[in-house]
Amino acid sequence: MPYELFKFIHVAAVIFLVSFTFYAFANPIAQRRKLALSLTGIASLVVFITGLGMAHVWSWPIWLFAKLAIWLAISAFTGIVFRRTHLAGRLGLITAVLVVAATWLVYFKPF
Repeated sequence: MPYELFKFIHVAAVIFLVSFTFYAFANPIAQRRKLALSLTGIASLVVFITGLGMAHVWSWPIWLFAKLAIWLAISAFTGIVFRRTHLAGRLGLITAVLVVAATWLVYFKPF
């Protein structure tokens, strides 16, 4: 697949992952758990696969490992919020900060 296609699918999947993660934070009730976990799981898998597909172009720089850690944290937060609903506000704030950090990493590639 061409690099541009990987990049487009990756960015679209990140948007879906973050959107459905905030969807879970907005109202973490049991009836929405299955839908939210399914959608974020699929989006997370697509983010991971397309990210690895693009990683071969860069030969694994250090900033990529930081983005992997951010991806893992954001992917886990949806499951956590349904078990600990009182943490929804804090997890939402942490997610927003992590999204900004990931965006900064991808644009500036500091290390």
